[in-house]
Amino acid sequence: MRLGWRRSRTELTESPEEPQKVVPGPAISSYRSPGLHAVFEAVGSDRSCRVLDLGPAVADNVAFISSFAEVQQIVDVFGEGFAGGSTEYSAVERGLETLRTLCRTRRRSFHLVFTWDLFDYLPETTSREVLKALSSLCRPAALLHTIFHSTDTMPDLPSRYRILGNDRLAYESVTSDRRGAPNLPPASVEKLLGEFHIEHSFVLRHGVREYVASLTGPEV
Repeated sequence: MRLGWRRSRTELTESPEEPQKVVPGPAISSYRSPGLHAVFEAVGSDRSCRVLDLGPAVADNVAFISSFAEVQQIVDVFGEGFAGGSTEYSAVERGLETLRTLCRTRRRSFHLVFTWDLFDYLPETTSREVLKALSSLCRPAALLHTIFHSTDTMPDLPSRYRILGNDRLAYESVTSDRRGAPNLPPASVEKLLGEFHIEHSFVLRHGVREYVASLTGPEV
């Protein structure tokens, strides 16, 4: 497995492509994903990678990740009960407890984590609890792929993300309703990620930033 690059600088790029509508109705759009490309280039294809996915089980993602990963663990932090709002986080609390339980059996196990747009929908204190668990679950120099909305609004509920290839990602909305987005600047994201140091930051034209971060510490 490769995890060769360790950069201190942040790269800012724009996606040159416009969204391609896949189906009408609830919005499903696909976009070029330089963040996915970066992590898949880094981990290689020798099937030694262990992947943690904090989104729902998506068949295409399971199949794609299985093509290069030795282990794939899915912990849907939001779960089916997530309804958003400041007091409706019982589903998230269950997901967080699952991560804490996993820490007892899988500490320092994972090379790559997908959080999708998780942190845009959580209070900062909860995000830090999730990241604390990830710091324990990940190996030093492990990679974290995450998405933050960079617009004033975002879907009222988290989107479903589907990997279409090593550099393309589909965004599947589950609602047409919108809510205000935190729209965190890169410096605030870096502070939030804590022990995960941003290696790449990609500004995409459809209103999101993709980040690839690595857990500080020597590789083991």
